Amino acid sequence: MDGTPFGPGALRLAGHRDTVLSLRFGPAAKTLVSGSADRTLRLWRTTTGASQPGPRQGGGHKGMVWGMAVSADGRLVASGGQDRNILLWEVATGRVKTTLRGHTGAVTGLAFSPDGRWLASSDMGHSVFLWRTRGWTRDKKLVGHQTNVWAVRFSPDSRRLVTSGSDRTIRIWDVRTGNRLRLLRGHTDSVVGVAISPDGQTLASCSYDQKVALWSLKAGADPAPRFLTGHSSSVYGVAFSPDGKTLASGSGDRTVRLWDVATGRGVGQLGPHPGRVHRLAFHPDGKRLGAPCSEGTVRIWDLQRRTHVDLLGHRGEVNDMRFIGDGKLAISGSDDGTVRTWDVARARSHWRTVALLPAPPRVLTNHGWRALGAAGKLDASSGLEQALARRALWAEVTPDGKHACVLTSDRHLERWTGSAKQVRRRLSGPLQDLLALPGVCVALVGDRALLLDSGALRQLPGRFRALAQDRQGFLVATDADVLVYSPTGKRLARYAGAFGVTALYRGPDELTLGFKEGSMEVMPLRGPVLAPPVRRPRFSFTGRPSSPVTRLRRGPGRTLVAGFANGQWGIWSVTNGKHPWRWCPWAQSQYSSSVSKKR
Repeated sequence: MDGTPFGPGALRLAGHRDTVLSLRFGPAAKTLVSGSADRTLRLWRTTTGASQPGPRQGGGHKGMVWGMAVSADGRLVASGGQDRNILLWEVATGRVKTTLRGHTGAVTGLAFSPDGRWLASSDMGHSVFLWRTRGWTRDKKLVGHQTNVWAVRFSPDSRRLVTSGSDRTIRIWDVRTGNRLRLLRGHTDSVVGVAISPDGQTLASCSYDQKVALWSLKAGADPAPRFLTGHSSSVYGVAFSPDGKTLASGSGDRTVRLWDVATGRGVGQLGPHPGRVHRLAFHPDGKRLGAPCSEGTVRIWDLQRRTHVDLLGHRGEVNDMRFIGDGKLAISGSDDGTVRTWDVARARSHWRTVALLPAPPRVLTNHGWRALGAAGKLDASSGLEQALARRALWAEVTPDGKHACVLTSDRHLERWTGSAKQVRRRLSGPLQDLLALPGVCVALVGDRALLLDSGALRQLPGRFRALAQDRQGFLVATDADVLVYSPTGKRLARYAGAFGVTALYRGPDELTLGFKEGSMEVMPLRGPVLAPPVRRPRFSFTGRPSSPVTRLRRGPGRTLVAGFANGQWGIWSVTNGKHPWRWCPWAQSQYSSSVSKKR
């Protein structure tokens, strides 16, 4: 995608479709790597305009993602869709561990058994497969449905599997033998969703016939269903609350309805939603409900307050979502071909880091380490490189490549010198920013600034909003000031007047501030104080978007690179706020890779 101007003298590099979380220049600033919450890594050539060679697209689905499941231990996610493949992803790293093939139609439904021994899958070729998770071999094909199979669910004891399809039937299977145990009829159109209560005694189903049905699975019970009516369009998803007392249903009428399972009465309605509501999921605490929508949004409802937050980033219909483990993370699959991992509390994407190391220049992507320079075999066998590839959520490296700070998937901060890990400490709270300095890591965790050197984590007094490197150490922004600290945590100077700062950059003789409303200002410096003492910006940057500034980084020459929360970024001169050069269109290479910083 070519660059287009923000305004006079500036260049917009458009292409990311979510927050730009990381910007890194390669050697001599000839290559720029940008990482975003849209799960893509982009390489930009800053000298000739030619695209920088990089890894080919891969590692993900090549079509719409329609079904997904989370393993009982929360470590694996299975996803399937239009490309007929099932991908098994490691939650901690975002890597594809295994690909399962064999379906002859688009994969529509997936479910892990509670005992962890089985994965069930269904497709649009009327097939249902049972896979053994030990060795990932296909064990059985369940034959009976006459057309598309839309949903699969295991009973709580893992002994039975329930399937439903376009033939208007629900079938219950013996997992051990593969034999059909029951055939349920009652819906007058395709049955597209099923759920089993936590006690295994009640089955819920939903259909294009606009009805929800409750079936008793108790021995000797009345085989006829209880129909729950109220939706005015097709019903796409049903889910039981963790205590089994409430059933939620999502519909094409853009509402979620809540039902009392014992009486069958409606007890609430959520909406309207921005589009059709697909497969629902209750949070493990039972107080929240996830609703994926056709408009591209995943909506998380607080059922007590009747408020919601939206997870934004998908560029197509969201067909399925699940909470992982204790519910701190969630996953979603979409028609845009992506599987996204979300930080539920912070309502943002949760992906892997970008790590750029010098000598030779190489970058860590979802496919491992890739060389940025001349073609040739890349030796990425050092302890640091292996640690980054296996478990890094975020990494910062000093320019000489000798020191690194790593946030790991188990929420520990590690300080490395060379290829040797020096110290490791656990973090509590969301990591906002990270700096690597010789002998020390500086972390912004929530509004706390923490230092990790050779001992325990040390906290600086005060509350902070932004973090940046300085010649003498590092800078932190409070609600009203910018403070300078040495690497040991000694306060050196104070720059007055910086309300609303969200990003910082210290240049040779200037301090650049980025603000919540998207503005940027360059402040002249003389030694450790602002000149003049009252904050008067040398100039302001023009043509920038009205979106919070999330990152400020040094560019080639006397330029500044700024990333914004709306997914755009641009380059400006730090001498006049414009760009005096005649720019050629920049090309970029895009490939699916979990690269933006996981927080």
